[in-house]
Amino acid sequence: MPPQPSSPRPRLTLMTVFAILSCAALAFWADTLVDRGWRKGIEAATESANETVTRVFINQNWEPIRDRLLNERALAQPRNNPELPAVDRMVRAMVAGTDVIKVKIISTSGRTLYSSDASQIGEDRPNNAGVRLAAQGKVASELTHRGQFSAFDGDLLDRDLVSSYVPVRGPGGVEAIVEIYADRTTALHKLEGSTLVLRAGIAASLLAGLLLVVGAI
Repeated sequence: MPPQPSSPRPRLTLMTVFAILSCAALAFWADTLVDRGWRKGIEAATESANETVTRVFINQNWEPIRDRLLNERALAQPRNNPELPAVDRMVRAMVAGTDVIKVKIISTSGRTLYSSDASQIGEDRPNNAGVRLAAQGKVASELTHRGQFSAFDGDLLDRDLVSSYVPVRGPGGVEAIVEIYADRTTALHKLEGSTLVLRAGIAASLLAGLLLVVGAI
């Protein structure tokens, strides 16, 4: 009896598995690009808004704030600064009606001279990346998710925030840094909903391509 030809099914199975894994990897890569793209867009737009709010505030209020926060006594013992309530009133007036939920004013060495969360006044963060960049005159921002966050109106839960470090410049260079937080939770949720359509389109295209590949094997 003549020998039977070997079955090609193992090769078919391997090729199918390869096609499926390739499409899955491509889907993951495309979805990651979409996610990073719109997150970076929100971060950049919010950084611009945070910087604008800070510049307006500084142009109108920096001289009295400088006198209250950058004097020798305040720099040495920021928690005991009797001028903090006056600074707090000016900051709260600035953020009224905006989506800014927290503000800090930090020395160029990284010491928190004012915070809308009073418990953080006096903290030293000389190695914080945002502080270091702002001390060099650069604006730095980051989009992060917080399970709990202390804001002007109390603790907030499950929020997506953009924090920006904005340098405050004076005649001699950078004098201080404003750390400002904006809530972007609603914007992110809306954008996630709109990108579902794009992701569905990517998935459908990859599925169609996979069926064509498998059918051709």
